[in-house]
Amino acid sequence: MEEHCQLLRLQHLFVEGSSPHLGITDIFLKKTNIRFFATAFFAFMEVTKDVERQYPVDVSYRYIPWRSYSVRVEPLTVFVQIYWNDVLWNVSRSGRAWEFSQSDGVSPHHSVSRVIWGEGLNPPIALSRSSSDEKQRVYSVLAPLDTIEKYIQALSKGSFFRNIPAFTMQKKGTRIQVLLDFEETIIVLDGEKPELWERIDQAVQALLKELGSSKKVRLDAIYPDKIIVQKLY
Repeated sequence: MEEHCQLLRLQHLFVEGSSPHLGITDIFLKKTNIRFFATAFFAFMEVTKDVERQYPVDVSYRYIPWRSYSVRVEPLTVFVQIYWNDVLWNVSRSGRAWEFSQSDGVSPHHSVSRVIWGEGLNPPIALSRSSSDEKQRVYSVLAPLDTIEKYIQALSKGSFFRNIPAFTMQKKGTRIQVLLDFEETIIVLDGEKPELWERIDQAVQALLKELGSSKKVRLDAIYPDKIIVQKLY
C-alpha cells in the first residue's frame, strides 16, 4: 500500500516567474490533493482560481513527465487605470482589476492612461464578493476595454489631445461623451465617433489661438460641423 501511494505522489513541483508575491507558493503547497499526481490537475485548476482572485497575477501550469508539474506565475500588466468612487484601480487588458497600491509590486512598463469614471455610466468593476471569499482582491472588469483602447489610440493621434494626463467618460442620454480637462480648457468629445478626434484636435488648436488664454473656456465638440464655445470665467 505504501509503495502504491508513493507511485501516486507528485514527484516535483516547480514554481517559476517574476511575481513579487511570496505567499503564492505557500497556497499551492498547502493543497493536499496537489501532492497526488492523480488529483493534481484538478487541484491546479482550483488553486489557480484562488490565486488569481487574491493576487494580480496570471497563473499557468504544464505537466512534465513523469509525475511533475511546472507552475508559472507572472504579474499582470497594467493596461489602463480607472478612477471610480474615490479609488484608483489598475486594469489589465485581460479584464481584471485591483486597487492601486505603491507596495503592490505591479507597475506598468509604459505610460498608462487614466480614465475618470463619470456620471451616467454603469459600474466599471464587478465588486460583488461571496462571503466565503474574504481574501478576494482582484475583480472582473465590466468597463468596455475595447472602446477605451480606441479612445486612447484616437487621443494619441492628436498633437494637442495626446498631452492630456487623464480623460473622463460620462453618459448623457444614450450617448457616451469624453471630457478633456486641460488647465484653461475643457473639451467635450463625442464618444461615438473617436475617428473624428484627430481633425477636431487641429480645429481646437486653431480656435484656442484665436481666443487667447485670458479666460477658461469649455469647447463642446460633439457636433459634426461646429464647436460651441462657452466662457467659464
